[in-house]
Amino acid sequence: MKAWIRTSLLVAVLLAPALPAAGQESIALVLVDGTMVKGRLEGLSATEVSILPQGEAAPLVLPYDRIEPIHVYYLLRDRLAQATGTDPARARLAIADYCLAHDLFYFGGVEYERAIELDPSLESEAREGLDTAEEGQADALYRRAIETYSRGDVPGAKAILRKAAERFPNSGTVVLINDELARLDDAARRAAERKAARERK
Repeated sequence: MKAWIRTSLLVAVLLAPALPAAGQESIALVLVDGTMVKGRLEGLSATEVSILPQGEAAPLVLPYDRIEPIHVYYLLRDRLAQATGTDPARARLAIADYCLAHDLFYFGGVEYERAIELDPSLESEAREGLDTAEEGQADALYRRAIETYSRGDVPGAKAILRKAAERFPNSGTVVLINDELARLDDAARRAAERKAARERK
């Protein structure tokens, strides 16, 4: 993991002092083992969340690494919307780094852009992360296109590849994307030529 990627610990440290009081809000979290926990948010610390499950008398304390990263992201993002007394741009930057550390590239990109909007002076600090987020999204679209093609959906695969090339023209993956598009276009052209040749006979 690159040094500039902060962990969930830092994210929580940044946000925890400014969080509103818990105790009334109902939340649902999905754990990494697939279990869903629903209940009342009791509190957050630098490393864990406390939730009172429905029908239980005692709170359940869940370290962040037991929760699906996307749910940790939602939890922190939603708390930030209510927070006071913290630097919102820096907090967004930390959340973005958390997203990248857990392959949540789309959300990481969104949070980097929000951080820059709030504080343009952070652009140089956020740039590497933003580039990595875009690269991750491009790679995810490329792999999705290959999977779509493997199911026999050539038009669908080409549509995904074109979308990736248009959205992320500066990514390193764009070379693979354009090569695959050219290969599929060439295969379609040769198939059309073979069909035309058969029809002429």
